[in-house]
Amino acid sequence: MLLDLWTPVEKKRDLGYLAAGLLGLILIGSFKLDASTAEYAFGKMYVFDGLALYFKRFFLLSAVIVLIMSAEFADRIEAGISEFYALILFALAGMMFAASANDFSLLFVSMELITVTFYILRCGRRMFIKGRRRRRRHFWRWGRRRRGSFCCCGCCSTRCRT
Repeated sequence: MLLDLWTPVEKKRDLGYLAAGLLGLILIGSFKLDASTAEYAFGKMYVFDGLALYFKRFFLLSAVIVLIMSAEFADRIEAGISEFYALILFALAGMMFAASANDFSLLFVSMELITVTFYILRCGRRMFIKGRRRRRRHFWRWGRRRRGSFCCCGCCSTRCRT
């Protein structure tokens, strides 16, 4: 996000390609990891085994594809393109934590990270919805439609009628 401050407007698209390239390097580096035996961290809340590594590679590959596609879409976004890329990376971090979750509390926190970033990506589009009041109304209406999700009753503090 800091690179966005010093990047000219016509070069902002390259930030998406840079993020995709760095994630591609991480994906290639993940093939050197050995996950034959399970390793635990944080009091056995976090596990690193073959299944977690498989899903982490899958999430990394899908994030690379999404970042490349969003870099092609970057010309249509007037402002906040680096925040858009950062939200994609935050969602990826939540997915990678969810792949290694061995405890419900870590799974809950990672699902919160995923859903909050998806809410913002879905509803916080400044370039399509004009006006703060309309954006907020759109955000809460979309949140009410998803009554059963963690975020509706959790950190976003929406009114949940179940």
